[in-house]
Amino acid sequence: MGSCCKKNTRDQVNQIENVQNSQVAQAANNTIKQNQQEQCEIINPENDAIKKQDNTVFEKQDNNAIKKREYNACLPNIEETANKRTNNQNGEIKQIQNREIQQIQLNKKYLMLLGTAGVGKSRLFKQLGFSDVSNETTNFLVGNQKEYYFIDTPSFQLEDDIDTREKIIKQFQDYFDKQKQISSFCIVVNFERTDLMKKKVLSVLKYMRKFINIISIIIVNMELSQNQKQDEKHLEDSFKFMNYNKILFIQKDMNSEEIIKQIKDIKFQETQIDLTDTIFEKLTQSEENRQLQEIQNKMQQRF
Repeated sequence: MGSCCKKNTRDQVNQIENVQNSQVAQAANNTIKQNQQEQCEIINPENDAIKKQDNTVFEKQDNNAIKKREYNACLPNIEETANKRTNNQNGEIKQIQNREIQQIQLNKKYLMLLGTAGVGKSRLFKQLGFSDVSNETTNFLVGNQKEYYFIDTPSFQLEDDIDTREKIIKQFQDYFDKQKQISSFCIVVNFERTDLMKKKVLSVLKYMRKFINIISIIIVNMELSQNQKQDEKHLEDSFKFMNYNKILFIQKDMNSEEIIKQIKDIKFQETQIDLTDTIFEKLTQSEENRQLQEIQNKMQQRF
């Protein structure tokens, strides 16, 4: 009986120890699991951070790739825009250059000297500073003083023999084929009796009346006048019926600056020279043939 009780007691003790050991083991296992979980929790943020960094790198790479594709797609437009800008700039430069050229051309004033033989036209051309001129001009000569372009012309001998007349007409036709713009025609006449001066001026004016708006008169050798002020007033009144633009009075001892000072008073008007209905008008071949036929018919009628 006593031994049986002891045995039961030991069994109970063993059971208790087993339970305790089991609880200790369970607690130890729980502790280990908790530690493992905590370690995982510690490791996971590091992994998350690494993943985030990797994702950020990939995102940057993707963004760079997208930007590169967008740039390549936009490159033709950029080049086109740059080309347009360059073309626009070149166009603006050309416009400025053209305006400057036009302004220079507008500032040029072409003044043509006309006159019969011996009136002093070529001498006036020399007074203006153009020395390489013979006493009688047989061709067109151009001299430049500031913005003024002076054109010396062959003597206006349209009332001489037919050959001389045709030669002069041909010379003027050829010149106006090249020079279409004239700002002023100036009929030159030397100072002498008023009636003789009128005759010389009219012998030119009657062929140039179409351009009366830009015709002026230049009277040279005014040093021969005994009363210059009075003669100037008389001549202005005497020539008034011709409706001239301006009348200038030039003395032999005047220099180019003094002459140009008077020339500035001329009302220059750039004019497109149209020779239609003038003696210088070019005839077509059919018109020439018609005129020749009329002459032949008249000759036949006489005989």
